[in-house]
Amino acid sequence: MKKAIFSLFALALMLVLLTLCVGAASELDIPYAVEGGNIYFDKNYGVVTYADPGITKADIPAEIDGVAVRWIAFGAFDGCTLLTDVTIAEGVSGIGERAFGNCSSLRSIDLPDSITEIGKDVLYESAYFSDENNWDGAALYLDHWLIDADISALSGDYEILPGTTGIAAGALNSCGN
Repeated sequence: MKKAIFSLFALALMLVLLTLCVGAASELDIPYAVEGGNIYFDKNYGVVTYADPGITKADIPAEIDGVAVRWIAFGAFDGCTLLTDVTIAEGVSGIGERAFGNCSSLRSIDLPDSITEIGKDVLYESAYFSDENNWDGAALYLDHWLIDADISALSGDYEILPGTTGIAAGALNSCGN
């Protein structure tokens, strides 16, 4: 009986700690004001780590507090349902997996030429992802990047649009045809 009570207590403590650690900026991250709230920046790594859920527009600069912004982390803007526009400054080189996932109001993202890597499902369940204007009939493009392909629409040959400079991780997963 004591083992069961101790196990339940340990589980409850882990859940409380996990809740406190997930979905919030670290105390080491510095806030940077954008429209509707803050984004948070890890100066040690040059990474935008998190965004307040209420932000509406994010202009991500080339540097914050004198440190170059190099990357947007995995899930950094995930769940920012009011976010409509994102501009990323020249110098940022990568965007992590699901960085803009579940952004139900997202309509535009301006990418710099310095982007060399985009993670899988970067626009997972976002409005931009579901906007028919961003599809060429078989694939989703973000500026000059192929982000995702509609598996059912791709059969046989598919010509990537001229001017495409990159293909996001996992963009062609499961395209067996």
